[in-house]
Amino acid sequence: MQFVSGIQQTCYERILPWITEIFGDQVIVCDDLPMFILRRGSAVVIVEILPWEDQEAIVRTWARVVSDCNLTPELMRYLLTKNVEIPFGAFGIDEDGDIRLEHNQLGSTCDKEEIEAAAQAIINVADRFDDEILSLGAAGLWIECGNK
Repeated sequence: MQFVSGIQQTCYERILPWITEIFGDQVIVCDDLPMFILRRGSAVVIVEILPWEDQEAIVRTWARVVSDCNLTPELMRYLLTKNVEIPFGAFGIDEDGDIRLEHNQLGSTCDKEEIEAAAQAIINVADRFDDEILSLGAAGLWIECGNK
């Protein structure tokens, strides 16, 4: 595995045992990227260790919530209002137009409890809101969305 910076590698090596201890057989450790995949129920969460400038790393925890969605103004307003209610992360739209839930934290200062809290929150919120967004779409509040 190649790292862009020493701090990225240090952060990854510090987080690796935490992730495997917390999530056990629910975690897939990627061989070629500084990334972990967590699975619980229908939720799939990615924890990436990314470089940030020369002096820092970012731990990005995210989940794709819904794909193939017509991004109507009503849906956008719904997502923005939900952002103020959820404890970790925020909804956004990725380059493919999919709805994502994402949380970032500094890699150099995060600890095991913060990593666990963020990952658990993203898993739980993504698992809750995928069904909610799809059911509201099916109820006609916005044009139907695809599956996650």
